[in-house]
Amino acid sequence: MRIVVQRVLRGQVSVNAEIVSQIDRGLMVLCGITHGDNVLDMEYLAQKLLKLKLWPDAQGKAWSSNLVDNSYEILLVSQFTLYHQLKGTKPDFHDAMHGDDALPLYNSFLEYLKKNYHEGRVKPGAFGQYMNVEIVGDGPVTLVIDSIKDEKAQRKLEKQIERENAQKAKQMMKGMSMGGASGETKT
Repeated sequence: MRIVVQRVLRGQVSVNAEIVSQIDRGLMVLCGITHGDNVLDMEYLAQKLLKLKLWPDAQGKAWSSNLVDNSYEILLVSQFTLYHQLKGTKPDFHDAMHGDDALPLYNSFLEYLKKNYHEGRVKPGAFGQYMNVEIVGDGPVTLVIDSIKDEKAQRKLEKQIERENAQKAKQMMKGMSMGGASGETKT
């Protein structure tokens, strides 16, 4: 996965002159999905996105606070053209995942951000549609971030997810045993 992150004062997506989503101060995120991308790529980028220090802190120190610290918004726009290769002057998009396959991962990205940040501050683009995308840039600040593709980083993220899942399962089991839902009967 690849994201292009733009710090904005405002952002908006329209389809057929109808506003689909809009944000005030925050991040416009263009998201490209390629073959082989999965939930690990999405979680890596989502975690990175929420922690990016792109604003000054309360004391005015540059590059010291993030989206969460400031309660800013995110507009996540799918953009398959991020995975292109030029053949002469014509772009080729065979490296982009087909829309039907990419949509579930895009939706997972949206849901992950909503769950781990704030549902009301995460807005979608219009997946698979011709969009008019407007931004009022802040800076400008633009970053291009690719998901992890090296094995060491991938294993580290997998272990982190395993630990989180084990912790959730442990909490569920504890809750079931306290609630008497063990299914055992005493005689």
